[in-house]
Amino acid sequence: MSVVYFEANYERRTDPNTRLILSFILAIATVGLSLSFRERDLGDTNLDLQNGLKLVLWFGCLAFSLFHIRTLISAFNSPSGIAVTALTVLALASATWSEKALYTLACAIGFASYLGVAALCLREFTEAEFYKTMQSLLLAFVGLGLIGALFFPDSTWQPP
Repeated sequence: MSVVYFEANYERRTDPNTRLILSFILAIATVGLSLSFRERDLGDTNLDLQNGLKLVLWFGCLAFSLFHIRTLISAFNSPSGIAVTALTVLALASATWSEKALYTLACAIGFASYLGVAALCLREFTEAEFYKTMQSLLLAFVGLGLIGALFFPDSTWQPP
């Protein structure tokens, strides 16, 4: 959130449903999609179940963000917002000259969707609430890894 920091030129609004959905998105993105149950070769860009789930989440996040387009427009009117918007357009455009165009496009869509979620988090959460949520999610992720190492050591800790 501190990397993508927009000037808050809009009123903070707390919608319980939006906050709940954003918390769910943060939990899935932080814990769920970070878990890996397979080994892939270096440079492998094939679509498997885990990458398919990421793509579905990215499209869902993008749709949710676009549902709140007025908030995004007000967030991206600042100089830093214009800069990250230009970076997103560049990431989307880079798919045209990439050797793996669909893979590059999917990554750019993921970047755009997480950027939209970050802008909505700035609106819905205070900074302290956001960091407390992320701290809890990262603690849960590490805790799951440590518990998994006790019961499934070969599949929990894979070599890099």
